[in-house]
Amino acid sequence: MASNELETFISHLKAFLASPLSDDESFLKYLHEHPESDKEKSTELLGQLEQKWKGRKQVVGLVEGVFDVTHVGHFGALRQAKKLVDKLIVLVNGDASTEAHKGPLVFNETERMAMVKACRWVDEAYVTPEYLVPKDILEQYGADYLLHGDDIIYGPNGDNIYSHWMEQNKFKMFRRTQGISTTDIVNRILNIENDAFWITDPFNLQASLKKKQIFNSVGRIESFRGGRGSSRPKGVVGFAPGSFDMLNFGHVRFLEMAKAQCDFLIVGLFEDKLIRQIRGKNFPIFSLNERLLNVLAIRSVDDVAVNCPYKLTKPFLELFEIDVVFTGMVSSNQVNDPRIDEFEEIRPLGILKVIDSGVAFTMSDFVQRVKSNQNKYELFTKKKLEKQEKYYETDAEKKDKPKEV
Repeated sequence: MASNELETFISHLKAFLASPLSDDESFLKYLHEHPESDKEKSTELLGQLEQKWKGRKQVVGLVEGVFDVTHVGHFGALRQAKKLVDKLIVLVNGDASTEAHKGPLVFNETERMAMVKACRWVDEAYVTPEYLVPKDILEQYGADYLLHGDDIIYGPNGDNIYSHWMEQNKFKMFRRTQGISTTDIVNRILNIENDAFWITDPFNLQASLKKKQIFNSVGRIESFRGGRGSSRPKGVVGFAPGSFDMLNFGHVRFLEMAKAQCDFLIVGLFEDKLIRQIRGKNFPIFSLNERLLNVLAIRSVDDVAVNCPYKLTKPFLELFEIDVVFTGMVSSNQVNDPRIDEFEEIRPLGILKVIDSGVAFTMSDFVQRVKSNQNKYELFTKKKLEKQEKYYETDAEKKDKPKEV
């Protein structure tokens, strides 16, 4: 290592030791990529680094929420929350209290909990029977901070429900993920029988649908990917192709079981156009950008292949060095034509494994759950959309809004 590089290495390390908190992921990556030539200095500083981490109190953060119809907005919130603390605890609001205060639910508390626990940034998760946050919530779970997005919730009297923790400097705020919400998704489902869904809807959302989109960059994708390397993984490489539209507890269980049978799991995502050809013009519910970030947020997934072909071929398997391919007992990807077999070319190879997750939940079941409460959802969604529009309008005028991290 050249002298100027060593000086940079040491200055970064000293700054790291002096700071109460730091971005340890990026710094440890820096250490890994810069071998120490001056072993005496670097060994001494690394020893100090070890002692610093041993003696520092772990900072614990608490996030509470409903997490119904889990989407990239939820995952983005949990990712940002985790960057603010060392340990992240998530409380999932129970069914009874949520329905009493907020309205109908698509998924029950067990299904919602499964999604939260599967998120790679969550350290602990619990179901809480309370919807309104009690003032002693931090003490109950041994947490230092209550964390929430910048879309602050106000009570019936117009009071900021987080003021108690803000006044005590026990509240940390992160950026709300733009372009997605549970309300938007439910509204898409409510209009799913309309052939002109993306053109006509009852709440005049044409303008807002245009501006509410998920946009990706290499940096944003990498932040969801968690800094995992791109080199050839060791061990058995597994591959799970599909649409993974409306990611749910059934998908999560399938992916967990697949990962248990391989060392490195790659998910293959179909492009939007292909899904429309398979399921119809109203699908997918989630765009490829949304589905990509959703899947990357799942702990058991190591990488994602985008625009995966419907019919797998030997050259494709060789490209990604795939050893085993996983598929489920129940699938929304099957074409209603017995002449088309997506695994025709790879079946003779003996690498296809069928997983029975024990969960027979499909997109049709999801749509049916929403449709069964259509009247309630239409009333609830209209109010939420109005509130959401107000957030976007006021957000543009905020000068002190947090940046997405």
